Amino acid sequence: AIGLCGPYDFYPFNKPRSIEAMKGVTDPQMTQPIHFARADAPPILLVSAGDDVQVGAHNAFNLTARLKALGAPVRHIDHPGLSHENVV
Repeated sequence: AIGLCGPYDFYPFNKPRSIEAMKGVTDPQMTQPIHFARADAPPILLVSAGDDVQVGAHNAFNLTARLKALGAPVRHIDHPGLSHENVV
């Protein structure tokens, strides 16, 4: 599986876009892909952009750390100086 600049760990909702999208959600943790990380996940490549202001690179760094802690096969490539649009 490959993830490009994805929103994997963006709770608490602190940007207008996520606040509006998640309005009324009863369990915010269940909206976060990082919550569903598993040791038996298929190999995953996560790609992030260091200057991404739409979906911060922390999403990929955090999911990578979580998957590694679980023993899942994951690789993360961050592109410092690139924006969301440059990668996607």
